[in-house]
Amino acid sequence: RNTKKQRIRIQMTATEPSTTSKPPTKHDVEVNWEDQQRICAFGRLNNRTHELRAMIASREKQLEDTEEAESEITFADDDSKCDLVLGECFFETEKLKAEEMLQTKIENETKSIEENKEELTSVERAMEQLKGHLYGKFGSSINLEE
Repeated sequence: RNTKKQRIRIQMTATEPSTTSKPPTKHDVEVNWEDQQRICAFGRLNNRTHELRAMIASREKQLEDTEEAESEITFADDDSKCDLVLGECFFETEKLKAEEMLQTKIENETKSIEENKEELTSVERAMEQLKGHLYGKFGSSINLEE
């Protein structure tokens, strides 16, 4: 019996992880607190790029619709009334007032699109910096692509 216990003990010892230090490989790079913060920041920036791209696409569609409405109004008589939609409500207004409102909306949408594109460029630049640092440290051990 005593021999059998000894064998089990030897087998358990043989399967325990070695406590000797081995040289780190590409996959054994330690992730410290700063690296984890960079990885989390990259994830937040990546989410923001998706949000910004969706906002830009939505606003470009609204801009296109507004420009189409403006071009339709130009064909109307000068003294005619126009029906405009605000949210889910229709209201009647004079042609000149409708043209002013649409022009203001076009200017606001264009400005918003440009601001979103500038923010997207800034976010993508920050992501590239983080990618460079993280790929420099972790190499192919980390995947930061879509």
